[in-house]
Amino acid sequence: MVPRRPLEDEETEREEISMRSSEIRFPEDEAVHDHIVEWWYFNGHLVDNDGCNYSFMDCLFRVDVKKVKIPFISRIPLKISYFSHSILTEHKTKKCVRRIAPFSIISDDSFSKPTLCANYINPQLKYGYTNCVIERYPVSAII
Repeated sequence: MVPRRPLEDEETEREEISMRSSEIRFPEDEAVHDHIVEWWYFNGHLVDNDGCNYSFMDCLFRVDVKKVKIPFISRIPLKISYFSHSILTEHKTKKCVRRIAPFSIISDDSFSKPTLCANYINPQLKYGYTNCVIERYPVSAII
């Protein structure tokens, strides 16, 4: 028996369904979901007072401690834990500074706004802490 080739209408319908299911929907897709691991990242470019150009990336990870199968994380006495990863690159010298914070503390108002907002600190034993904010503003607020 030779498999029947789908009719053009069936193929088009399947492609349309596939495209609809992979569309990004804001603000729902940037909110917190019930996943084992989830992350939000913010990328950008900076110019300092001397005209040097930089690129940066900051990423906040959310982990369901009881479901993830990573020994270190699964021993944390919390249901949900956060950690972050940041990179800053200077374009001219290509110098890259990376930082992984194994534990991040988010503020009570994080993920409570209609659009993405995560405010968190990364405690450091030696230097105190760093404060990070990932927030999406409407384009009209930036221009």
